[in-house]
Amino acid sequence: MYIIVRKNNGATETLKNSNSHEKKTFKDFHSAHMLARKLNSNTHSRMQWDVKQK
Repeated sequence: MYIIVRKNNGATETLKNSNSHEKKTFKDFHSAHMLARKLNSNTHSRMQWDVKQK
């Protein structure tokens, strides 16, 4: 299982499901990586999303 995270002012922020407060999890690295790349392409800040194994 994989999650998408980023550092925000020293704290780790985890991507959540849109309709809940639960962490969005992925069964395979490729799916998580593709979403992280898409999120980062639309993010102009230095807080880039990254994939971590859960």
